[in-house]
Amino acid sequence: MKFLLLFVFSVVLALILGPFLPFYGLMIAIALMAALVGGKRIVAFAASGLGVGLVWIAVPMWVTLQTESELPAKIGQIMGLENPIILVLATGLLGFLIAGFSALTGNSFRKIFEQTGSPYYR
Repeated sequence: MKFLLLFVFSVVLALILGPFLPFYGLMIAIALMAALVGGKRIVAFAASGLGVGLVWIAVPMWVTLQTESELPAKIGQIMGLENPIILVLATGLLGFLIAGFSALTGNSFRKIFEQTGSPYYR
């Protein structure tokens, strides 16, 4: 349940705040969201990473297809890539990693303040 919640919130945040905030502002919002939701660290990493990664793949592809722009192909040529899809996939991978680690940071920050039992070691 928390996976789905974090995934949907990450997608919504990336779609709504993405055009208005720099990427680090979006990642701060994702870290705060992961700290509020809680759960396991791997769930926070995977859900937020997948959500933002998919948005960072889908939006550029949609814009490119709607406008029939040649910009991704030209940037791919400058970077030495023959296929511009590789550039979009690299962007998605970067979004996955940055958002995943941001959510992991927020979730780990929450874990600092959670009570886990006896304060004494045995």
